[in-house]
Amino acid sequence: MPPPSFSTQSISQLNVPRGVLNLLKDVKQQVEALLRASSPSQLEACQVAIQALLADPQIGVEVAEDNWLLHVDADVERSTVCRTVADRLSSDLLDLYYQAKSPPELLRPNVLHILEALALCLGAQRLIRDWWDVLIVPSLASSALGEADVARAVRLTVYMVMDVAPSEYTSPPMDEESTESVRVPSPAWQFTQSVLDMYIQSVYLLEMASEKDDDENTDVPETTAVLAQPSLTRSLAAALSMFGSLRPLPFLHHLDEAFDNLSAQSTILSLLMQFLHAHSMHAYLIMSTCLFDKLVSTLEMTESTRILAQGVTCLLMIVPHIPMYLVRDGGTGVASMFRVYARAVYTPVTELESHTVPSAHLLFTLLYGLFPLHFLAFIRAPAATLEALGDTRLWDDLVNPTVQSRSLTLFRCHLVHPNLATHERAAELNPKTWQNSEASDRLAQCMSLYVPQPDGPGLDAPSPMLASSVTGDTSVSNVTMLRNELRFELYLKEQLLIHIGRLHRDRITDAANEAEQQNLQHTSRALQAQLSTLQTRLERQRSEVQATSGRHVRWERELNAKLSMYRDERRQRTLLVQQLTRDLEQSQRTVAQQAERISQMGERLFNLESELQLAAPRLERLHEYDATVRNLGRRLTEWEDGMLMMQAQREEMDKLLMQWENMQLAVTNSERSAREHSDEADRRTEDMARLQAELDTVRAQAERLRLRVGQAEPAAPRAPPPIDHAEFEALRARNTQLEMEMLNLRATLDIQRANGMQHDPRTEWGVPAPHEVALFSPNTLAARDPAWDDDAVPPLSLES
Repeated sequence: MPPPSFSTQSISQLNVPRGVLNLLKDVKQQVEALLRASSPSQLEACQVAIQALLADPQIGVEVAEDNWLLHVDADVERSTVCRTVADRLSSDLLDLYYQAKSPPELLRPNVLHILEALALCLGAQRLIRDWWDVLIVPSLASSALGEADVARAVRLTVYMVMDVAPSEYTSPPMDEESTESVRVPSPAWQFTQSVLDMYIQSVYLLEMASEKDDDENTDVPETTAVLAQPSLTRSLAAALSMFGSLRPLPFLHHLDEAFDNLSAQSTILSLLMQFLHAHSMHAYLIMSTCLFDKLVSTLEMTESTRILAQGVTCLLMIVPHIPMYLVRDGGTGVASMFRVYARAVYTPVTELESHTVPSAHLLFTLLYGLFPLHFLAFIRAPAATLEALGDTRLWDDLVNPTVQSRSLTLFRCHLVHPNLATHERAAELNPKTWQNSEASDRLAQCMSLYVPQPDGPGLDAPSPMLASSVTGDTSVSNVTMLRNELRFELYLKEQLLIHIGRLHRDRITDAANEAEQQNLQHTSRALQAQLSTLQTRLERQRSEVQATSGRHVRWERELNAKLSMYRDERRQRTLLVQQLTRDLEQSQRTVAQQAERISQMGERLFNLESELQLAAPRLERLHEYDATVRNLGRRLTEWEDGMLMMQAQREEMDKLLMQWENMQLAVTNSERSAREHSDEADRRTEDMARLQAELDTVRAQAERLRLRVGQAEPAAPRAPPPIDHAEFEALRARNTQLEMEMLNLRATLDIQRANGMQHDPRTEWGVPAPHEVALFSPNTLAARDPAWDDDAVPPLSLES
C-alpha cells in the first residue's frame, strides 16, 4: 500500500472562493465522520454535502443521479476552481482513507459511495492515479463486497476507461518497413488497454489454475494471486461489456490492439462474440478497425482448433452484416471467406471430433446462401475462382479432393438455391444487390436452405463439446467454449426472431392494404352510382335553365317594345307641353293687352291664380314621378345583375358535381329571389297604375281649369301675357344638358357591360350579353310584369 499523500497547505489557503471553501470543509468533515463511524444516516449526510459542493456554479459540474455514465464527455474542460478543488479533495480523501483505523474491507463500500458521487468532479485521471491500485482493483477482486458495491467499482472502472478522446481512435498510418501501425498513445489510452490486458491475463491465469491438480500447492506472487481471482475476472468482464455498450468503436479498437498477442486471441474472440451477441446492430463498426482483417488472416493460418472454432463463429455473426464490404475490390473479401471455409472444412476429422469446429457446416450454409454461384465455382475449381476474385495468393491443390468430398457431404443437406436459375455471377459482387436487405433477412434466407438429413448430424445435433461436458470436463476453457456456443445460438435465435417479426409486420401490412383496397373499391362503386345520379339531375336542371332563359328573352322583348312605346308617348307629351306653353304665352300677351279688363275681373283672376298655385305642387309631383320611373329603371338594372349572379351560381353547379345538394339549395334561393323580384315588379305596376290614376285626375283638373279660364274670357281677343325669355332659355338649356348626360351614362353603361361580357361564360345558356341589355332595352323591359299597358303614365321631360 503506498504511503499517504500528506499536504502541507491547509484548505483555507486554497485560491478558491470562500463559499467553495466552506462547502469543501463540510465535505471533508462529513467524510471523516463517515469513516470513523459508518451509518446510513451519516452516509446520507455525506452525500448531501457532496451534492451541495457539486451544485455550486464555481465548480461547473452537472449532477446526474441516474445513468451518470451517459453524461461523460472526455473533451470537457474543467474550470480552474474545479481542478484545484478536485486535487485537494482527492489528496484529503486519500489521507483520511489511510489514517482510518477500520480495516480496508469495511472502508471500501463507503469510499466507493463517495468516489462515485465525486467522479465527475475528480476526473478519470485523478481516479487512475490515486485510487485504481489502492481501492478499485481490490474492490473488483474482493468477494466479500456486495453486488451493489461491486457495481459501483465497475461503473468507476468504465468511467476511467472512457476518458480517451475520440480523436485517438482514428485509423493510424502504417509503417511501410515494419508493417506495424505507428501510434503514440496517450496515458488514458494506455490505461484502457491495460484494463483489457488485465482481463486477458486474469482469464489466462484462471485457465491455467483449472488445469492444475487441486492438491498441488504452489507459491504465487501476490499480484498473480489477485489476478487469478474469479471475482476480478467477472468484474472486469462486466466493465468491458458496459464499455462496449457505451463506446462500441473504441472497444473494437482496443480488441484490435490486443489481438496481436497470440495467447490473448481466444479471450479476444470470446469478448467479440459477447459484443456481437449483445450489440449486433454495431457489427458494421468492426470494418473501421483492422480486427476483421486480422481475424481472417489468423483463421487462414492458425493451427489451433479452438481459435478456428471461435473465429468461424465470429465470422458467422459478422458476415451477414457486411456483404457490401466483402464484395469490394472485385470480391477479395469473398475470396478470403472461401479460404477460411477451406481451412475449416479441411481440419482433420479427429480434431473436429475432439476439440470440435461444429461451425463448418454453418459456414457452408452462410456462404452458399449469400454467394451460391461463386461458392459452387470455388468448390469445383478453387484456384481459378480465387484468381477471378482478385486473390493472387498461392493455393495448395492437394487439399482440393478433401474440400470437395466434405463439401459434397454438406451440400446434400441443402436445397437448391433459387439464384442458381435467376442470377448471374456478376450480380453477387454488385453492391446494389445488398442495399435493400437486412442482416436478419439474409441469415434467415441462408438457414432456410439447410435441410438436415435423418441419418446425419444437423443444426440441432449436440456438439462434441457438449459430450465432453457430460463426461465431467469442467475446465474454464470448455466452459468458455460452451458460453460462446450459447451466445451464437442466442444470436441466431435473435436474428431469426427479428426476421419473423418483420415477416409478421409485412403480413399485417398486406392485410391492411388489402382491406383498404376493398374499401376503396366499394367506395368507388358508390361514388360512381352517385355520379350517374348527379349527371341525370344535372341534365334535367340544364333543360330547366334553358327553358327559363327562353322565357327571360321573351320578357325582355316585351319590355323593350313597351319601352319604345313609352318613349314615343313621352315625345308626344313633350310636344303637347310645348304647345301648351306657347298657348300660355299667347294668353299672357292677351292678358297684357287687356289690362284694363283684368282690373274689372280682379276677383275672378285672383281665384284663378290661386287655383294655379294649388296646381303647381301637383306639377312638381309629376316631376317626382319621372324621377321615380328612373329609379325603377335603376332597380331593374340591379335585378338583371341578380339574374346574372344566379346564372353564375348555376354554372358553378356544373363544376361542383360532388356538391349537388348545396347547388340545389343555391338554385332554390335564386328562384325565390326571382319570385321576390316578380312580386316587386307587380308592386311597382300597381304603383304605376296608381300614379296613372293620379295623373288622369290632375289632367282632368287642368282641363277644368282651362275651360273655366276660357269661359271667363270675353269673346274679344285678349292680349298674351309678357314672357320671361331668359328664364325660358335657361330651362331649355338645362333640359338639353340633362338629356345629354343621360345618353352619355347609358352609353358608358353599355360599353362596360360589353367589356365584362367578353369573359362571361353565361351566354352559352341563352342569357343575353350585357351589351344587349341596356337600361331600357327590349331584353330587359320584356321581363317586367305584363300588366303594364299602353295607358301607363310615361315619364315627363324637364323642358318647360
